[in-house]
Amino acid sequence: LRQAVVAQDERGEATRVGLVQAQAALADMQQGTRVAIAVEVEAQLLACREELRREGADRRTEEGKLAARVQAGEERLEFVEQQHIKNEGALRQEFLEVQAGLKRESRDREAAEAKLGALVREEAARREEAVEREAGARRDGEGRLVDLFQADLREERRVRETAHIRLEDRSFGAGAGKPGMDKAQAGVMLDYRHMRQALAELQDR
Repeated sequence: LRQAVVAQDERGEATRVGLVQAQAALADMQQGTRVAIAVEVEAQLLACREELRREGADRRTEEGKLAARVQAGEERLEFVEQQHIKNEGALRQEFLEVQAGLKRESRDREAAEAKLGALVREEAARREEAVEREAGARRDGEGRLVDLFQADLREERRVRETAHIRLEDRSFGAGAGKPGMDKAQAGVMLDYRHMRQALAELQDR
């Protein structure tokens, strides 16, 4: 029995020693785990810091690039505005020059048209005057021809009337001595002769 008790005590001591060893091992293991965790956490913190640093550097780089692009865009916009102002000024100047040229051309055209109109009117006046002179000369010539013709006609009529009157005078003189011719008939023939002479004079006028 004593041996059994001793054996039991030895087993209990062995169990106690095992427990103590197990506790010590567990404590050592927990201590190592904490150290490993701390090391891992520190490594993760370092990695996070490095990542944040890289991200900050990248962000600063992107911000610098963006600022450079913004500045370049502003410079480009300013250049475009300056070119627009310059082109607008050039176009305005060109428009003014073209407008002035058109005004000069219009004035020159009006002066040329006025000069041409004056020349045309002068030429028309000269032609009208020449036509009037020619018509007047033609009328004068025709008038002279008519006057000459009428003068010739009057002269011929006068000659014929004179010859006719002479014939009548002869007939009257011859008839006056006839027995049947009285003074009344002689007066009628004389009046007839005077009437014909007066009519001839009126026609001559």
